[in-house]
Amino acid sequence: MQQSRPRIYSESDVWDMLTELGLVGSFRMQCYQFLCENEQKKRQIFGIPPEMRLDALFHFMTAAGVRLGDMVLPENIHHYRNPKI
Repeated sequence: MQQSRPRIYSESDVWDMLTELGLVGSFRMQCYQFLCENEQKKRQIFGIPPEMRLDALFHFMTAAGVRLGDMVLPENIHHYRNPKI
């Protein structure tokens, strides 16, 4: 029986995911740095369904004591909170 290896997420994977979530500028960089410095949180965020990742990311960062501002473009919030099926 062949053992599967855990998926390794690159910095590029993190950047692309944050871009898809609509994070911009210094906010995207803050989230990028947080995830790239924390392998466990990086694996966890990719294990969460895409439509729930933004809320999970805010939760992870808040729990770690990171101060959050208005990190998402308003037009993208609706898409990720109420995705079209």
